Amino acid sequence: MRNPIPLGEAAGAIFGGFTMMWRPGLRSLVIIPLVLNTLILFALLGLIGGWIQGWVDILMDWLPEWLHWLGWLLRLAIWLAALMVFGLIFTVSANLVGAPFYGFLAARAEAQLTGRKPESRLSLMQEATLAVATELRKTWYWLWRAALLGVLSLLLFWIPGVVPVLWFVFGAWMLSLEYLDYPASNHGLNFAAKRLWLRQHRGLSYSFGSGVALVTMIPIVNLFVPPAAVVGATRLWVASVGDGQTAKT
Repeated sequence: MRNPIPLGEAAGAIFGGFTMMWRPGLRSLVIIPLVLNTLILFALLGLIGGWIQGWVDILMDWLPEWLHWLGWLLRLAIWLAALMVFGLIFTVSANLVGAPFYGFLAARAEAQLTGRKPESRLSLMQEATLAVATELRKTWYWLWRAALLGVLSLLLFWIPGVVPVLWFVFGAWMLSLEYLDYPASNHGLNFAAKRLWLRQHRGLSYSFGSGVALVTMIPIVNLFVPPAAVVGATRLWVASVGDGQTAKT
């Protein structure tokens, strides 16, 4: 890493993304995905809202009588875990739709930060197609891991606080991979190289992902998270492997 980044700054990079994404030259790549994300959010709320409450009731019925005094804490833990899962599902769905736009958004953000746009030998159609293919690969990467974690959660749900922490840590890693993927892809890193880079920068990765995860759990605000996180991730990328100009903008 050329410029060590404080973990607090990495966690707050999402907020820099919120501010920067409305700059001229970037906002046009934000508005279209934002409209699509709005449609996705309300569709998911309609499909999943009642399902979550049903699972809360079922899991509370399973609670042994001697643990009834912990009912409020377990109910809170279940809802926090459900919000994390909902945030992940929404993020993956929204990013699959927005993938053709976010690579270009990251490239334009980097050009504004450094004065140099990442070079590409692909046509616009090829870049958009590659972005969707990469998004599908990321979806498969997190999906089977989420399924395993879901099974583990059913075994551990009766231990207060464990399940939300597991899902939060998992979500932080996946969100970091999701959004740092765009500036990394613009510099030719393949999927394996991106994961290696994240492992080599675990503090930055988990801090950034944690900040994004917290904001993703806020209704309505999470509509703006994908483009803001793409820009925020680009700022981190430039600061960590570029010429450090992020701090000056």
